[in-house]
This record gives sequence, structure tokens and C-alpha cells, in this order.
Amino acid sequence: MLVVFRGIKQDNVLVFDAEYNEGQLIQFSGILFRNIEKDIFQVCKSLNMYVKLQEGKINPFIERFTGITDIFLEAFGVDIEEAIGKINNLLEVEGSLVVVSHGLTNDRRTMLNNNIDLYVDKNEEIIDGLCTYNAAKRLLGRTKKLSLEDVAADAGIFLSNGHNAFDDAWATISVFSLLCKLDEERKNEKILPPR
Repeated sequence: MLVVFRGIKQDNVLVFDAEYNEGQLIQFSGILFRNIEKDIFQVCKSLNMYVKLQEGKINPFIERFTGITDIFLEAFGVDIEEAIGKINNLLEVEGSLVVVSHGLTNDRRTMLNNNIDLYVDKNEEIIDGLCTYNAAKRLLGRTKKLSLEDVAADAGIFLSNGHNAFDDAWATISVFSLLCKLDEERKNEKILPPR
């Protein structure tokens, strides 16, 4: 699959989403794109997995919100150590990396609390990050209707299974592509001479 991410200077883009239960990672989905020519990126790796709770049970609100149950996690989840290894493998890229999510500050912080560092890579280099929520607020000039579902609709995607990390990550790809296009158009408007 090829996508257009205009104006992105990094060699790799990881679009991800994660679901949590009281700070514990319960689902992670990430799609890694590699730049193949100017503004064109190709999927090179992807990961979608559920993670067993280390302690406690799924909060009823989180269960309603995500549809993820204790029984499901016991049957299909992996241990947190295995999840950390798989995510770190996903993060092993050649060249520079930018991570993208809808609510990046919260997602990065919670991932770090689960021993997954999306701030600094294995070489102690800072990993750039872009938040589609903040970019949508700025580029669309809104203070409301900034949920992933709302912004995905602007990008032409109907998000039917929101709060599932897999579906949210794919919706974020469309949103990110749209926002990159809008950002480049705004930059070009400033460069063009007046008529």
C-alpha cells in the first residue's frame, strides 16, 4: 500500500494507536511506512496485538468503550514482555522516524509507563512525533469536533469500530495524509507572490 504524506522529511512514519485499562496496555496497533520517493510512503511492517492484564480486571467503562473483555485478553492476549519485544522490533528502522497518533502526548506517556519508549530510540536519538489531534485543531481551525471519528469523516473515512486500536490506526493514516496535504497547501499559499 502506498500513501502520500506531503512534507514529511523523516525516512519512516509509524502511525499507531493503543488502548489502555487503568494505565495498562491492552491493545496496540502500528503501521510502519518507509519513504520510497518524495512524499510517497509504502507500508513495510505492521503489528496488531492484544496484551494480557498484568493485574486487575478490565474496568467496565473500558470494556464498553473498547469491547475488550477479560476473557478475550486471557484467550488472545500476549504477555507484556512479548508485547514490548514485538513493538521494539517494529521500531527498528533504518534512518529517521516520526511517530504519529491522535492524542500523541497521552499515548507516548502511557506507552512509556508500559516500558515502551516512543521518545528516544535505541541509539539515544530523539524520535520526532506528530499529533493529528493538535494538527487538526490548528489546520481545521476548530475547537470542537476533533475526535478521531470526526476528523476521519473529513478525510473521507467512516470509522465504524472506533476505540479499536487497529481501526483507529488506519483512520489516523487517512487523517494524517489529509492534514499533511492541508499543511503543505498553507505553506505554499504563503510562498506564492500576490497577483
